Amino acid sequence: MKLLSVFLQSLTMHFGGRVCIGTLNAGVFDRTGAKKEDTDGLVDYARNIDVVEIALLLEVLPDGCVKGSIRSKTPQAKVNEIAAVFGGGGHLAAAGFNVKMSLEDFYPKLLKIIGDRLGV
Repeated sequence: MKLLSVFLQSLTMHFGGRVCIGTLNAGVFDRTGAKKEDTDGLVDYARNIDVVEIALLLEVLPDGCVKGSIRSKTPQAKVNEIAAVFGGGGHLAAAGFNVKMSLEDFYPKLLKIIGDRLGV
């Protein structure tokens, strides 16, 4: 429950609520007593918000890199194409990636790619 609380408190909305991003910083498992497998399904809490079209979970790994999980409500969002930009892949409505850069450097790049995809 603590991990879920941390994730929900981190949620930020972008592009008029069409995109919701939650983050988990390095060390969160030690602080919350959670396990890695406890992240399964977290991104769905963001995706289930009414106005959200694309939801992401960004996890900062111990080495400072970022692991991302992307989900959408519809296959038309083609989140696998967003993930592919960052060397990842997946399905039309569910994808993932790993990037070797800090969250601070990665976040604006991610928002630009998603904004371009959404036409905003």
